[in-house]
Amino acid sequence: SLLAAPWPQSTDAAIDESIDSYNARLHTMQRIATACLLLQAAQALVKTTAPRPARHTRAPSPRGRASAYQRRRALTIDAEPAIDFADAAALEAAAFAEEPPTEAATKAELKARAWFEDALQEAEAAYASRPPAVAAASAEGVAALERVVVPAKRQEPWRFTRLDDFWRCPAASRPVAGAAAVSADDVAAWLPANDAEPVVVVVDGAVDADLSRHLGFFDDGRAWCGSVADAPAEVLRDAGPVHVALPEVVREENMPLRTSLGAGCWTALNAACAKDAVVVWRQADAAALAAADAARADDAGDFASTDSPEYRVHVVHVRSADAGAAHARTVVICGDGANVAVRESFVGVGAAALLEEGTALTNARTNANIGEGAAFRHVLDAQEAGQVHLHHVAAVAARDGAFFSRALADAPASARVCVDVDVAGPGGFFDFAGVQLGSTKQRLDLRTALTHSAPDGASVQDIRNVASDAARLV
Repeated sequence: SLLAAPWPQSTDAAIDESIDSYNARLHTMQRIATACLLLQAAQALVKTTAPRPARHTRAPSPRGRASAYQRRRALTIDAEPAIDFADAAALEAAAFAEEPPTEAATKAELKARAWFEDALQEAEAAYASRPPAVAAASAEGVAALERVVVPAKRQEPWRFTRLDDFWRCPAASRPVAGAAAVSADDVAAWLPANDAEPVVVVVDGAVDADLSRHLGFFDDGRAWCGSVADAPAEVLRDAGPVHVALPEVVREENMPLRTSLGAGCWTALNAACAKDAVVVWRQADAAALAAADAARADDAGDFASTDSPEYRVHVVHVRSADAGAAHARTVVICGDGANVAVRESFVGVGAAALLEEGTALTNARTNANIGEGAAFRHVLDAQEAGQVHLHHVAAVAARDGAFFSRALADAPASARVCVDVDVAGPGGFFDFAGVQLGSTKQRLDLRTALTHSAPDGASVQDIRNVASDAARLV
């Protein structure tokens, strides 16, 4: 009905006037654009015909030929564009553009792909016997391995890593001659002095309930630790999604590989091959959260740590009977206002402690969800002497959540530790301290990635490296 009704004459006149004004402005803009093009063409002509100003040059070489430096400089000068301007959108697109794909894989990449395929074949044979929670993570890992990028030296995350050390280790586990069952005496040196502290002993990838202590619920049912296969429903409700998810793979799929930690391939392999997973769960502490919020309000928003009692768990990963690749998995859930501390130690006992150097590889992965106002302290201690150790830690901190991470690497022949933190809530805090002690021909690599997804976050990082002999530390 509105379209059928006649428009007032004044409206038609206004529309005609607007159209005439628009056409006039458009004609003026076209004339300006034409003038700009003519000016650019004139500048290009002057630039190509006018003599170049004197630049710093080197003296000719003794043989009368141009030096390599002069030849490179000449190519650079001749390659300069006639007009030098850049668009902000183009610069941003170039910064986040992926590396150009290559047509053929190198021999090193083919070797890496073969290594991953061998590791996956061994894991597929054991899928049928795995618990449902472990099988779900395995399925996600297998699917992700079809999408991830295999590590290569030409990729920025792996440019300073000696990848040959990884491929030299057998991809599938191999029994060690003379291996015996692990006893309490074998792990006694690694247990905390406090008998009341929960300890989870993982032997060759599976939680050993006989060697562990204080598994299950602790502190009047407000905390729990143990194997994911034994986790009760309330624990599995919180830990299950974290155990199955692969945020490292998702991150690599949504950002350029050169700006990532290169963790996607190894975390996917860990999910596909891990036989078990350690779960540390702490229920929310509403009273501690309220007290911390009140303290922050009194101090004008300054950081205030939770006063909830600390729930300490020591996880000891023991290699005893197998050489080759082993995959360790740990999941930590810190409820709102909770306070959790986890130490992870990696050791070799018995015949596994006497393996030939570089014949055992540990691919470990730890994921933590830190609730609002919660605090999580994580200590990583790799003590597998002469072997290869990889560990990827990923944590997400909610509002006013705090993550304190400590890493020590001095024993492995080749080690790579990556800590990826997302401060997802306002007021989050990340505190990292790492120490690498290298000698002989050790290759130790320590990397961190911090994302401030929310405002008002803070972080402190302190990394100390001590290298001697032919060691190389990154």
